[in-house]
Amino acid sequence: MFLPGARLRFVSADGPVRAPVTRIGGRPVWPEEPQWPFSRDTGRPFPFVGQFTWFGRKGRFLWDCV
Repeated sequence: MFLPGARLRFVSADGPVRAPVTRIGGRPVWPEEPQWPFSRDTGRPFPFVGQFTWFGRKGRFLWDCV
């Protein structure tokens, strides 16, 4: 979804982030038991890219599946 005029603001955390907030990189904050996705081809975990919260929905994850 494209939101005209939407802006991103990056803020450094003062300590560990334990709430499911929008973040790029680092480690995900799991709302429940961790379920890291693995590649069927290699058996290795997909790298975590980011976690996004928008429109009241928390914990949408983005993985590098290439």
